[in-house]
Amino acid sequence: MTASTHTVGWLVVAVFLVTASVFFAAPAAAQQAPDETNATATPDQDTTELYAQLYDLDIHSVEFDTTDQDGHVAIIEATWNGPTPQRVTVTQFPDGGDVAIHNTRLLPDERTKFTVDLVDDSAAALYTEQSLEQGRAKKLTDDDDYLITGPWSATEAQITGAAGLLAGLLSTSVLAYRKVASDNDEPERIL
Repeated sequence: MTASTHTVGWLVVAVFLVTASVFFAAPAAAQQAPDETNATATPDQDTTELYAQLYDLDIHSVEFDTTDQDGHVAIIEATWNGPTPQRVTVTQFPDGGDVAIHNTRLLPDERTKFTVDLVDDSAAALYTEQSLEQGRAKKLTDDDDYLITGPWSATEAQITGAAGLLAGLLSTSVLAYRKVASDNDEPERIL
């Protein structure tokens, strides 16, 4: 092997080690114990994961059930955070059919689970009087048909990043090896 082959090999190894150390050090740094200023955060914070938020309406989960004999059913779990009871409306505009409207009354600060009979698998809109005043609604769709859905966990993001990193390093290594090998095959030309 020539000196340039060794140099390219060590360069590839060095790039791999630096990238790997950065990749694996980031999650460890994120898991360090919080400092004293962060440790005094309010202990009564609600850490419930939200599907979406529509002003004073916290939507905790939206699930779709297509095994029901009547067709499609949306199961929604939400909390109304306003001062007075509020009506939540789900409206669906199926292709070539009648409009489906479902109303549910939510009490303040009470987590409520309710079902909505849908006509088909087309999108529906969820809204309150408050959100309509602001011209907003939440689109509800069943995303099970998609190959890639989110949100992703940190582990899944790390696996994807590692796969991309390894693919990039492998292709760079192969190209560097081919370049060095092709340089060694050609006779030196003296001008």
